[in-house]
Amino acid sequence: MLCLLGRSRTSLAPREGPDALYSGLLECPVTTRLTKHVEGLASIRLSGSCAELPATGAECLELAKGVLPKSFRLRLEKGKEPGCFISSQEVDQAILRFQGPSLHKERRSSFRESRKESPTLGTCGTSAQRFLASSAPLVNVTVQLDSAHDVVTLTLSAGDGAWFGVGFGATAMGDRPWAVIVDGFGNVTERKLENHQPGTLLKPSVTVLESKVMAGVRSVVLTRSLKGASSDYYTFDPLKEETVNFINAVGSGPTLSYHKHRTLGQLVFLPISGEGACVCKEKAPAFGEAQGTLEYRPSGPGDEGSGSVAFSNHCPPAPRSDLLDMRNPTCDLRNYSGGQIACHHMWSLLDADQDIPWPQQPIEYSLKFRFWVEEYNKSYHTSLRRATWGIASPVEYDVPKCDHQVKGCSLVNGSWIHTISGTYEGEGILSAAHFHCHAPTCLSMAMYRCPPKTKVCDASSGELLCEQRPVYGNNSDRFSEPGYIFQPPCLWGSPEFGLAPPPSVGGYVLGTVKTSNASYGHHGEMAWQQMYIFDDPGSESYI
Repeated sequence: MLCLLGRSRTSLAPREGPDALYSGLLECPVTTRLTKHVEGLASIRLSGSCAELPATGAECLELAKGVLPKSFRLRLEKGKEPGCFISSQEVDQAILRFQGPSLHKERRSSFRESRKESPTLGTCGTSAQRFLASSAPLVNVTVQLDSAHDVVTLTLSAGDGAWFGVGFGATAMGDRPWAVIVDGFGNVTERKLENHQPGTLLKPSVTVLESKVMAGVRSVVLTRSLKGASSDYYTFDPLKEETVNFINAVGSGPTLSYHKHRTLGQLVFLPISGEGACVCKEKAPAFGEAQGTLEYRPSGPGDEGSGSVAFSNHCPPAPRSDLLDMRNPTCDLRNYSGGQIACHHMWSLLDADQDIPWPQQPIEYSLKFRFWVEEYNKSYHTSLRRATWGIASPVEYDVPKCDHQVKGCSLVNGSWIHTISGTYEGEGILSAAHFHCHAPTCLSMAMYRCPPKTKVCDASSGELLCEQRPVYGNNSDRFSEPGYIFQPPCLWGSPEFGLAPPPSVGGYVLGTVKTSNASYGHHGEMAWQQMYIFDDPGSESYI
């Protein structure tokens, strides 16, 4: 249905002909509702100096916009010293002061000479003792630091009646940050969060100065020392961390539970008094090193999406993975064009100028699971642990539309095949291998075991441990209908069940080769090995 009613323009799926059997929206293309925020192109510094200064006032302004939250209002003024400096005395407002050739034409010559003599112009605001930062992705967060009096003042606000919370110095709950939680009644607690868990309740370190509700918005004002009470608490130090990431969420009810909405935020600390902080121009990151966030901006009626997510893909160099050498778009935020990072709750997969069909009718689907349970018998059963080995970024990657000039492509029996590979170290003893890849592009994944110190492990240097090929339905039989997909796993175990002995891979070099049909391009394909392994109990023999 979505395929007929709309397509993102970055979708790679065929739009007509016999192969147009699926919607490219399934591969989560980056749409015009998403904005990329690339880190590292500019920085704000409260100590030291800039290696490179912006050349014009306009560049000074654009660099500051790229670092600060989008809610900031900026005013550009003439400065007294060469460089671009920024300070703030009000929430969401900042003053930029710039001196350079574009504002002082009569001093261009001396400015150029001074840049030649000292490439690190502009001493940053090391004398400042008071700092201000604010951001409002979901929860309105304002932080004032007074280093002279060792006081942090936190102001947090969101809709009344539901809990909200902020975790500092983190981009995910898995970072286990110190978090402040405000319930729907205005009570404040502190926690050390765990990955997708509420974590541990901490002893109070904040003093509640104010908790009030106005026009349906709950606001709390808290104070504490800059240094955290222990390693479980966040320590505010703007001279070491001018920019602080945070996670924030709001709930559906008054007590802490699974969040209704959540997103990322960033605080940039600016001097309130003293010298301004430096806005520095940074060297553009090399391909594969650009990180940052994807921000969803709702557009049109019925669009309830919101928030931003961190771009966490990382492609290691060969021979660990081929993707960096192939310059695969999934390795770098600037080139990222689709996949799992672009697919989140209530994020529309259509472009901003395309209406969302049935805005009041969410698409629902059902999943059915069967579990077989057997009572644990210590003398018979072996405890397994899960390990994941990826050869992409590490999970996902783009399959390009192949041609003779595209790396990794080959024409086999009239069909284009794209191949990637990766070499890595093994661990433990294998019990099960589930290779994760997607229809309609996945053709095969094969894992090889090679001797220690093998540089590149593949079919030419190792023995085949497991090969998986998805089975695509093509007739009217049950479980073989068109569209049905099954990928048989590799299993090892007892001969009484007809299984091969579990192979030991600890200390060995492993290699995986993945092939895909590349007649068309695909976003978000995966080369992700989900393994179940165990350690040698010393009572069995393994191959």
